[in-house]
Amino acid sequence: MSDFVADCRTGRLRRIRVSVPSDGYREPVFHANLSHRARGPATRHRISSPELVTTGAARSIKDSDTSGYGPGTGLETERSTVTMGLMQLSDVLWQERHLLELLLFKLEEEQMILTSGRTRWLGHATREVETVLDQIRDSELGRTVESEAAAIELGLDPGLSLLSLAQQAPAPWNELLHAHREAFVSLTSEIVELANGNRELLAISHRAAQETLMSLQESVQTYDGQGMTAATAGSAQLLDRSF
Repeated sequence: MSDFVADCRTGRLRRIRVSVPSDGYREPVFHANLSHRARGPATRHRISSPELVTTGAARSIKDSDTSGYGPGTGLETERSTVTMGLMQLSDVLWQERHLLELLLFKLEEEQMILTSGRTRWLGHATREVETVLDQIRDSELGRTVESEAAAIELGLDPGLSLLSLAQQAPAPWNELLHAHREAFVSLTSEIVELANGNRELLAISHRAAQETLMSLQESVQTYDGQGMTAATAGSAQLLDRSF
């Protein structure tokens, strides 16, 4: 059979012969975005924008699906629903991973303030940590909802852990869920270690502040009735002598 293709140098249509096998497959032909009058009958041939044209066996290969979810099996809608559920779950997991990394960063900021002794900004750092913790709690609720929805779409129990869900999810979602879980385990371990270290630093800083206050109280001097300075042994004596 014959077909027309555009000649880019002359801007005209050129007739070529295309051999079509018995299965109906034809090699794809790229069409140019031109419009010319072909020689012969007064018929105008409009050629569409660049696209691939396939017929016969190519279409049958496209429609076939080795996973058992092809259109011929009636499970295409089920596959798209499962994919949507796992996609939403993955989006929530990415957001939670970002929040965990942000929490780790805020804890490191707090540790730098504690080790440098610049406790002036400690209150700000602590409030930032608490803000991120609140966001993580909200994200955990969303993850629970999406995990249960994805498990139900896969025909599994809604209370499954992320590990169990990753083990039973279809490819490539199983690998992605495993990667999310490994990242969560690693980040959580770092966060716990850093938070414990900050707690110890806070306790040491608090004891040092108390010792400093006690030493100041022991060295405080006040004036007696004659205008002379006198050392005081405690706050009670300060009150008595001041009156």
